[in-house]
Amino acid sequence: MTHYDHLYYLVTRDSSRLGGLSLWLAFRVLPSLVAVALALLLLWAAPVHAMTPAEEDGVDLNGLASGHMLLQGAVPGRYTPAILQASKAHIDISGMIATVLVEQTFRNDTGRAL
Repeated sequence: MTHYDHLYYLVTRDSSRLGGLSLWLAFRVLPSLVAVALALLLLWAAPVHAMTPAEEDGVDLNGLASGHMLLQGAVPGRYTPAILQASKAHIDISGMIATVLVEQTFRNDTGRAL
């Protein structure tokens, strides 16, 4: 019996115990995929980019690629992105409903009060 035959035997035996291949996928494979996806999501970090000299006077709203906390810039209509120090996410899952609380801490390096 080859390795693949043995693996096929184990999967068919386990799926017949659970009531079919669809239930085997739902109870054996899906939780593992969800755990891996959640781990990758939590380990993912947003890339940090230095501001170019053209952006030192601020960015406009059309120049943003993702969510930022924006501080009013010296030039009207231009904004300075605040520096993100920390992010926390608390996820509660109840059936088909997920409640997510995200808390972020920013630093103001502009020298101006908010």
